[in-house]
Amino acid sequence: AVVSTQSTGIAKGAAGDTSTLSRSSLPKKLSLTNCEKVHLHFLKWALGVNRKASNVGVWGESGRYPLTYESINLTLKYFNRLKEMDENTLVKLAFMEQENLKLDWYKGIEPILKIDPCFTADHVTANRNQKPANSGNTDSQGNSHPRQQTRQKEDFLLHNGFRKRIPPQTAKPAMSKRFTSHIIMKSLKNNFRETWLSEIQTSTKLEFYGTVKNNFCKEQYLDNVQNYLDRVSVTRLRISAHRLEIELGRRSKLPREERTCKYCHIKDSQATTESEMHFLENCHAYRSPREKFISKINDIINNPEHSISSVIHAFGLTHSQEEIQKQFNRLLARFISSSFRKREKFLTSLNENS
Repeated sequence: AVVSTQSTGIAKGAAGDTSTLSRSSLPKKLSLTNCEKVHLHFLKWALGVNRKASNVGVWGESGRYPLTYESINLTLKYFNRLKEMDENTLVKLAFMEQENLKLDWYKGIEPILKIDPCFTADHVTANRNQKPANSGNTDSQGNSHPRQQTRQKEDFLLHNGFRKRIPPQTAKPAMSKRFTSHIIMKSLKNNFRETWLSEIQTSTKLEFYGTVKNNFCKEQYLDNVQNYLDRVSVTRLRISAHRLEIELGRRSKLPREERTCKYCHIKDSQATTESEMHFLENCHAYRSPREKFISKINDIINNPEHSISSVIHAFGLTHSQEEIQKQFNRLLARFISSSFRKREKFLTSLNENS
């Protein structure tokens, strides 16, 4: 039922039918399925973010596709199994009835199958386009592959004018109805990743996330940072599930220029927007831990040509040695976590004195 009712529109969107499903509606449509509500609830719990955190950010950080895609993959495998069953079995007869009468279950799956061009192609074309087990033009003994020999004969006949003698064909070959599961899944997932990236680039909430996230994959820090509070702090900052003024003001619909940093306003008399970049790079409240963090990172790098001058550069640091990569991730997480705690202490003392 999940595939027939929810996945049909997703499949048409992946195949390019924008009238059925626009890209902007794909993440929302996926998140409204019952199985994905449970999936997202679990992911947000595991990442330590609140239930209103961005679904796009949660999918991106965990590197997990919506469960609908797994249900489609399992359905395709089941469909193939049904096709290969003996025709005398009750299950195969029920399957043939679905196909012949175009009943709901088959109708729900058919748009997904059509994503593979081979499914709607005639069986002659599909057979020609199918790659043989030996993808080369010769077999193990050096002889031409039978399919290659057939093509050579066809080319010879056409070259010598036999096309004129062939009577026009009125009958159209039947649809092949062949499909390859991995081709369909690759197309669906490519479409999801493109939509996911487009959502990040157009979302005002995920403005910072777009500067530190380029690929759809599980982030290394989730495995490398063992301390729960440090790890959660990184996730919250990256996907804007924090309590900086830039996010609090967005929730209360406060103009961006009024979402100012309280520390800078009181200590430096500056009306600066408390964004993620301000928090990491410019706020004087965290100057000392920021300088210590950059110094430690550069000591590990131990190469003036690759040294960093700002915290934001640390988000993109990679190293071939796993232990060094873990150090990068843990130091960054510790800096972010300690800065969040320092901010909370300042705001608490501010409230107590007011």
